This record gives sequence, C-alpha cells and structure tokens, in this order.
Amino acid sequence: MKKNIISIIMCCILIGTTHQPINAQKAPLVQSEIYEEKGQIILDSVSLTNNDGAVGISNTTNLIQAKQISQQLQDPQIQSVLSDYMENDRTPIGIGWTRVYFDGEGDTIDDVPMTVNEMEEYKKSNFVKAMVQGKSTTYGYNFTLYTIVGYDNWNPSITYADSVAEWSLGSAGKNGPSYTDDDFITMSWPKGFVLLTSGLSGGTNQYKKKEAYSSVVWGFEEKVGKTILMTTGKNDNSSVTRKWVSDYVHTWGETTPSFEISLSGISVSLSSSSMSWQVASSLVY
Repeated sequence: MKKNIISIIMCCILIGTTHQPINAQKAPLVQSEIYEEKGQIILDSVSLTNNDGAVGISNTTNLIQAKQISQQLQDPQIQSVLSDYMENDRTPIGIGWTRVYFDGEGDTIDDVPMTVNEMEEYKKSNFVKAMVQGKSTTYGYNFTLYTIVGYDNWNPSITYADSVAEWSLGSAGKNGPSYTDDDFITMSWPKGFVLLTSGLSGGTNQYKKKEAYSSVVWGFEEKVGKTILMTTGKNDNSSVTRKWVSDYVHTWGETTPSFEISLSGISVSLSSSSMSWQVASSLVY
C-alpha cells in the first residue's frame, strides 16, 4: 500500500504561447492549455473528527504526515467535501482533486477555464497591484472535481467512491454555470473491484447514461450546490496500487458527448469542443 500522503501537482501543460481572451465563441478552448491544480491526501495515518462541518485530526500514527494533512485541511472547500462524506457514516481514506479557475463573475453561461498563459498574466498583474496598492485581488471563481474514497462505518467491506463537482460560486444559471444543457459526471473503479451501486444527488433530470465493467456515467442538469455521484463497490481481487478516476463534462450548447467504457476506464469524445470543457481527477491509493 502506498503511503504517498500528499502530492500536489501543478499541471501547466501549454501548447503555443499566444494569449487568447476567455471567450469560447471567439476562440475555442484548447483542452491541453487549461491551467489545473491537482493534489491528493491519503488519510490512513490519521483519525478525523467532524464537528459541525469542521474536520480536524484527533489522532495520528505519524506526526509529520499529520502536520502536512492539517495544512491541506485549511482549504474550506476540501473541509466541506470531507464533512459531507463523513456525515453519511463513512470514513474517508483519501481524497484527490483537480481545480480550474475562471476570471469572470459567472454571469455568462459560456465561461471557460483560464489557460496557463492567462493565469501567468493574472499573477503578474496581481503582484503589481499588491506592490502599488498594498492589496491583491482574487480569482473570479473556481470549479473543483474531487475523487474521494472510503468505507462504510457499519460495514467496512463496502467501499464508497464519490465524484464531487463543486462550483465555488455555489449557484447556477445567470450567476454561475449553465443549467440549460446536460452535464456529465463519471466514476471509474480500479481493476479487482466490482461496482455495486451508483446514484446522483445535486442535479435535476438525472439519468444513468452508461454503465459497464466497473465504470458508470450519469447525466443531469445543474442546479444550486454540489453535484455528487456516489458509488459503492467490493474488492474481489486486491491489487497493490489502486486508482479511482472521476470525469466531469460541462456543456452550454448542442454538444453530444460519447462515452466508451473498457476495462481500463472511460474515454470521452465531444461533437463540439467549442461549447464544452472537461476535467478529470483521481485518487491513487
């Protein structure tokens, strides 16, 4: 079992250097140019408490790891996701995430994530403001896709794996993401696990679009709050390294996604990449 407690990866993959404005209609987004922040926390060396939404460490077998985990738990969004998970009588063993940023106010339905170039320019501009005005600005808002895995407190043989999609604005429609066109969220389990159940909360007009092997895809229309795809499974054939993967596809127009499921997971293709974007996150344990 890997003890890779915290891994923070700044995914800054850039193709080309020309800056393009964030407007999906004028300049279609190139998926590989999106600025992403990725990380994960493995929690098997600590015992967590959840007091009215405040998640803390009550006990640990490794003080150094506990200090690192405590620092990551300062993120209020991570706190909220872990608290929701624990409120359902479940113990998390790890959480992974991918976060993207937007420079708008969420008042247009076709906002797309900032690119690596745009984030670099933003940071330079923000540094100058801080030097001249003595204060800095913040990003407009962000979107985070979490992959969180744990077990049932009453039946530890049942593993729970959730895909959690969260817009920091906490709203939809004209004040946030589009809700007029379907979005899609997925969960892929590692080899050796059998997918038992799946269900979606936080969206409207929910439907299971596809399920095969140990992967599942759900479609829905967005609404206020988090969207959570909750799945359960059992380990039929233990492996040394296990990886759960979540995908999220956001659309705001006539975009038809196609999902192909194989033993290795889910692959996504889109009919119109100019009216959609996608994010993936994972947890390796």
